[in-house]
Amino acid sequence: MRRFGLVVALVALPTLAVLGLSTLTFGQESREFKAELSGAEEVPPVVTAATGEVQFRVNAAQTEIAFELEIKNATAILGAAGAHLHFARRGVNGPIIAFLAGPVQGGFDGKVAIKAVLTQANITNQSCGTTIAAIVQAIRDGRVYANAHSPAHPTGEIRGQVEPD
Repeated sequence: MRRFGLVVALVALPTLAVLGLSTLTFGQESREFKAELSGAEEVPPVVTAATGEVQFRVNAAQTEIAFELEIKNATAILGAAGAHLHFARRGVNGPIIAFLAGPVQGGFDGKVAIKAVLTQANITNQSCGTTIAAIVQAIRDGRVYANAHSPAHPTGEIRGQVEPD
């Protein structure tokens, strides 16, 4: 009887180990994303000294995306139209799906740093879905980019595809 119990335990351990590994592998999809923004990524490319980075962290329920946007060497960037998430693959322009920052009246020079949280209420265009979870899936599929606009480049001065961090 004891030998039978030992055999069952030895057979069960590898099975539990495999189940545990599959849970780790498939249950921990990335919830952190980032985009490196530059004029070279705009379509068509823009010559600018401005650069930026935006980092995203999605909550476990996929109902909120906290983000930090930082832009350097900004010359009145955001002064015209702000910064947004757009729905399109790299090298293709697409519609705005959510605002990251609104216009800054009067503009500014230097560095921009913004921290905020996106929720479903911030979705302005439903081209990739109506929920934060849909936006997250579009990011995972390589179909979301961030960009920032300026008075000199109202269609976009710097841009970067959002990717897992």
